Amino acid sequence: MDWLFQDVWYNHLDNSKTAISQLDSIQLQKMVERMEQWLQNPDLLFEDNRKSIVWRRDQSIKESI
Repeated sequence: MDWLFQDVWYNHLDNSKTAISQLDSIQLQKMVERMEQWLQNPDLLFEDNRKSIVWRRDQSIKESI
């Protein structure tokens, strides 16, 4: 879900609740559309994963400072 927020998702949602329960209908629709895109274009999934790794690395660096 990092791609949805263009950041580490747990920076935007309450960690004590399930992520999916906190998304509104527009965000849920975007999730479904993105999953369909991943099925059609696996390279997009790999690209989103790469971005997620970068955001998480950056988050880890921030937390260590």
